This record gives sequence, C-alpha cells and structure tokens, in this order.
Amino acid sequence: MSFPDNIDEISSLVQTELADTPFQVQTLTPLAGGNANFVFLGKLVQPLQDGTHEILLKHGEAYTSSNQSFQLPTSRCVCPPLPLRGFLDSVPNSVQVVESKCLSQLSNLAAATNEWCSVRTPKLHHFDASTNTQVQEYLPDSIDLKNYALKYFSPQTPLALKEQCLGLGRGLGSWLRQFHTWAAAESASAATGSLRQIAMDNHQLQQIKHSTYYEWALSMVDKYPEILAEAKSVFQEIKEMADDELKDDSKLHVVHGDFWTGK
Repeated sequence: MSFPDNIDEISSLVQTELADTPFQVQTLTPLAGGNANFVFLGKLVQPLQDGTHEILLKHGEAYTSSNQSFQLPTSRCVCPPLPLRGFLDSVPNSVQVVESKCLSQLSNLAAATNEWCSVRTPKLHHFDASTNTQVQEYLPDSIDLKNYALKYFSPQTPLALKEQCLGLGRGLGSWLRQFHTWAAAESASAATGSLRQIAMDNHQLQQIKHSTYYEWALSMVDKYPEILAEAKSVFQEIKEMADDELKDDSKLHVVHGDFWTGK
C-alpha cells in the first residue's frame, strides 16, 4: 500500500497541532481511502472521558493528497460567515466550518439498522479550523460497500445470500432516504447557518463537482466514440440542465454527493 511522499511530514505536523489538546496522540498510522485529505488512525496518550482511546484524523491541505499537483482550496473544509457571503475568493480560509458543521448536524440522524447492517455517520470530536484538522470517531469494524462486496460476494453469488444483499441495500437506502428527507425539511426552515446555506455558500466545490461530473463526462464521448457517440445528445442535455441549476440557488437541493461504493 503506497502513501504520498510527504506523509511523514504531514503526520509530524498533525501530531504537533494536537500536542496541547485532549487529542494528543502517541502514534499516528496513515490510512488508505479518500482522495482529498490525509487520513490517520491515532492512538491517544490519554483516553477521552467516554473511554475512547483511538481516533480518526483528517487533515486538509490546499491540494489533494492523492494527486498533489491538483490544487483544491481548503475552503472545502471551511466557509465564510454569512456576512461575508460573496467574498469567498478574498477570504478562502475564514473559520466558519463546512464539513464539520455538516457532521455535527448529521449526528442528529439515527442509524438505519437491520439484522445485516447499521448505517450511520461518525461522531465529530473536534475541528481546528486554523489547521483544517478534524478528529472523528474511529469505527474499527466499519467497511465500505466496495470492499465488502469484493470480500464476500463472488460473481456467481449463491441464492442463499440474497437476503443479505437485499438487507445491505435496504440499510443503505433507508439511511440515504432519511438523509434527503431531513435535509429537505431542514432547508425549508431557512434557518441561519442551515445545512443548505452552508452547501450553497461553497461555490468553489460546486464548480469542481460540475466540472468532474458533467463536463468531464461529456468529454468522454469524443474519447470513446464507439461506445458513447449515440449518447452525446443526452450527455449534452444533462450538462445544460446542470448549468441552469447553478444559475438559481433557489432550485438547488442538498444531496449526499459522496455516497458511492468506494471509500
């Protein structure tokens, strides 16, 4: 398993950041998964009051950890206070939390649990906005859907596993439906600092997602014409629809844009 060349430098930086906090660590172990942030398993010098002795740490830099030539502003981790809306480019490191605020609000959602799985978000313990370092609950028994499927489901999955497969799908689908229902209700309240407002203010990430999901997809038609040529008009219509949606914030909705089979 390979990690970025500067992983030891980042690890040392994070350890120094946490040295005078309740989250001081004796060891940091790099973890695989994710593309944007550096992720570590930390063993605490002193357990927390609830007995927690292991934590997950996410540290963000102004580039992606997996491809450090790809610049990704740390405004993905922070967002300007409401009075500064519209000035994101001039104050990209303001301290109003985006990701940590989302996690804090998501802690209000109950887990979607059945006999096969329990789906929930991890608890956020701490966030240092000045260094873009998050301390999250570590879930040692968790596994992403992709690796679970590769480990337990063969291409010829026996019929005996049908209920297990359906149970996993229902668990994931139930949680996602709960999230979208809650997000729509929370957005409708129009409360200051709402989840919708937080997401709406992060214009840079909106543009990155637009380029990745729509412009890039359309460009694949010319790269693989033998497969996608007939679908070019559909891809074009979808891109134009997304272009129009970004012009009117009132038409935007909060969705779980990172819900997929990987890490």
